[in-house]
Amino acid sequence: MILYEELIRKQFAIDFGCYQYDFSENLFVTSKPGVNARHVAKGKANIVMYGNHLFVRTEDEELTNKLEKEFSNLPSEWFFEIKTINRLIELLKEYDMSIKNISPFFIPKEPIKSTAIDQFKVLREQDILAFKEDKRIKMSFGYDLSYPDRLGLAYYANNQLIGLCGASESGKYTWDLGIEILDNHYEKKGLATSLISELISLIQEENKDIVPVYSTAFSHVKSMNVAIRSGCVIGWSEILID
Repeated sequence: MILYEELIRKQFAIDFGCYQYDFSENLFVTSKPGVNARHVAKGKANIVMYGNHLFVRTEDEELTNKLEKEFSNLPSEWFFEIKTINRLIELLKEYDMSIKNISPFFIPKEPIKSTAIDQFKVLREQDILAFKEDKRIKMSFGYDLSYPDRLGLAYYANNQLIGLCGASESGKYTWDLGIEILDNHYEKKGLATSLISELISLIQEENKDIVPVYSTAFSHVKSMNVAIRSGCVIGWSEILID
């Protein structure tokens, strides 16, 4: 967490349209996200739990004020209690808004040293387009010009593509990671963990001003375990609203 604290706060300043705020206290703000906000933070509202603080942004001042009145004294670490989420849903309904997703966002706990990069093929931006027509690939790359795919790693066996992971730009200071194993025989053998950890190591080596971010669903235990085994911890959790 400390490794990326400054960059995360810079990104949150953009996400919340609050450039002078240091994100050391709870925040309730009415604003639009900045141009370089993370793509997941560009809804009508979002709520972030980070560093035991609660950061809330909406585009409706009345709603912002209601949320502040309701939740300003609530410890952020207990925000996901069902009674709190139900109350949030009630308030959002009054403004024709709803929760789009609730997700953990993993970040590297510390610098990761490469141990197996030679096993994988490094994919640069010009290489990534070659995978666009492969319908099996759904998570590693997005092929979105607004959020370009920046880097990837591929694992081949007997000239067959077995595993793939990618990093796509998601904000000014963040790249989102995606992973897929295409051959079931390679499941539960550490390949996903190795791909993600090696990709993080490569990003850390080449892009000092970027935070590698691995997001998933709280219900996806298998995916969360990949992040943890790859050297990541939950950096923050977030409620996406639209």
